Amino acid sequence: MLRFWKEHEQQEVIHLGILHALSGPASGPTENAIVDAELLAIAEINAQGGIMGRLVAPEVMDSGGDPEKAARALISERKVSAIFGCHMSICRKAVRNIVEEQNSLLIYPAPYEGLESSRNIIYLGATPNQVITPAVNWALENKGKRFLLIGSDFIWPHMVNEIAKDALMAINGEWVGELYIPLNSEVTTQIIELIKTKKPDVILSSLVGISAKSFLSALQETGITAHDIPVLMAPSISETDLDTYSPKDLVGHYVAWSYFEALNREENQAFIKRFRDRYGVDRRINDIMQAAYSGIHLWAKAVERAQTIEINQVRQALLGMSYQAPEGIISIDATTQHAWRSFYLGQFTKDKSIQPIWTAEYPISPLPYPTTRTKTIWDSLEINLYHQWNDHWYAPLTKTVQ
Repeated sequence: MLRFWKEHEQQEVIHLGILHALSGPASGPTENAIVDAELLAIAEINAQGGIMGRLVAPEVMDSGGDPEKAARALISERKVSAIFGCHMSICRKAVRNIVEEQNSLLIYPAPYEGLESSRNIIYLGATPNQVITPAVNWALENKGKRFLLIGSDFIWPHMVNEIAKDALMAINGEWVGELYIPLNSEVTTQIIELIKTKKPDVILSSLVGISAKSFLSALQETGITAHDIPVLMAPSISETDLDTYSPKDLVGHYVAWSYFEALNREENQAFIKRFRDRYGVDRRINDIMQAAYSGIHLWAKAVERAQTIEINQVRQALLGMSYQAPEGIISIDATTQHAWRSFYLGQFTKDKSIQPIWTAEYPISPLPYPTTRTKTIWDSLEINLYHQWNDHWYAPLTKTVQ
């Protein structure tokens, strides 16, 4: 950052907030990698002359353990024109309060549980109908009808599983059990015993972090392979995580995303080359990184269209806008402020890669509130969990909810 200011201190710049958990319990390889992708997009924009003749100055801030404080500092002290950031829903929900209060703009790149709408957020990440529902439908047709639902004990897995239940009911599937474990905890024998007892055809997992890693390791040690009971993972494990896993724990299992590094598209190969030219030939790329990268370019197009950085006019310019992303065309839905996204089902291979094996023919329209229940019922379900968890978006870390 200091180098940037020394080179451009005489020029008027546009300040852009980059907000991710670079330290603390929510940090991880994906958070730092998302920042790299966002900085690449900003560098490309600046190399082309900036926006409206002004260079973009990235203001990178660590959300750490207090995303609200960090977001407020970006808006009030750094005077950013928008914030790109967050990964977990816990962060997004905290930052939402601030961007609404300050009438700022958050552009959010990660897949999430849906069930939210804010005029101050552009949602680039896939909603469950864009990744969970098609993945469940595929598994029902190809792997069996009896699903066991497991997840980490916070808002995203709970809502993902509620939406998955509705999808299963709609096409004669069934869920034979449901189990949640505290965030950042290792899987106990309880979950393995449940699998042995219920004997599901498919395990739908929305475990995250070390919980996902310990679960797959425990499954392998128990002798349950992907051939016996495949694990279908909600968007969680991605290319940036693969080096932290033993290949034997992953091979044969499945994961749903809107993008994979292995996509054979000209735009994707060019993006990967630019990224690796800047950061190193061994660097991996995942869905959230390419969505965040594409989001920076979308925002830049919107500012050029609006010919101002004024929040309301930029937001309006973003509505209906499209961008040829590495995954395919990403378009911002004018009604929901969510993105139309592609769908790819991937399978883990023994050489530490994820190979796409099935895709939707066209990008899928976002449906933040599934029509299987009313908005009132969905909102009530969320707020009841929030109060049950002592006004947090995750369960107390000492408790396992079944």
